[in-house]
Amino acid sequence: MNKRNKAFLITGVLALLIGLRLVLTDIALKELNKFLGSFSESYVAHVDNLGLSFLRGAYRFEGASATLRSAKEPFLRVEYIDVSLAWRDLFKGMLRTDIMIHGLRAQVSDNTAKALTTAKGTKKDAEELGQTLFPLQISRVDIQNSALSIHDMEKLPEDLAIRLTQIEGRLSNATPSEGNTVSLAKLKAVLQDKASVYAVGEVDSRRHPVEWHLAVESREL
Repeated sequence: MNKRNKAFLITGVLALLIGLRLVLTDIALKELNKFLGSFSESYVAHVDNLGLSFLRGAYRFEGASATLRSAKEPFLRVEYIDVSLAWRDLFKGMLRTDIMIHGLRAQVSDNTAKALTTAKGTKKDAEELGQTLFPLQISRVDIQNSALSIHDMEKLPEDLAIRLTQIEGRLSNATPSEGNTVSLAKLKAVLQDKASVYAVGEVDSRRHPVEWHLAVESREL
């Protein structure tokens, strides 16, 4: 086979792989949104785009959102959620994933909290959603450039809204194993645009009931 034919062959194989990925992505996105729109009685979720990376062993949900069925505006938006193989664990004989959550914006109100806590099957819905989106055990969860707003809550003054911005954090060993039962979490954020907050915690899954050990520090900006 001469160089020209080899070039045509390589180009054809690449074109086939790209086309196959596009077709699979389109089908997977349609099935995913069909599931997200019907799995829960209390809220619906949607993903704008789904990306697949065969080389990294990864997939990415882009433009994810969740909306109460009784409301019009989403209470949760995420720029993207990247799920990839944890190669460092794979070399140790464990098949686990890393999850990166980037650009999360969550708004929690009294209506949101009541709808999510009182709806039938909410816990089961959440478990089913987690198993569908993240079927493998999770090694690490990172969160970047995120924000949380808590407002219009029954026990909060009407003029007080809790705002956490610039949230950065990591949960290590998210799915504990028999050899390592301790999960570690660390978080930093800005509270009310006035103070920096740092938190470090750990939990040992062997303990029943589960106990969190948490240390929090706040400094004025």
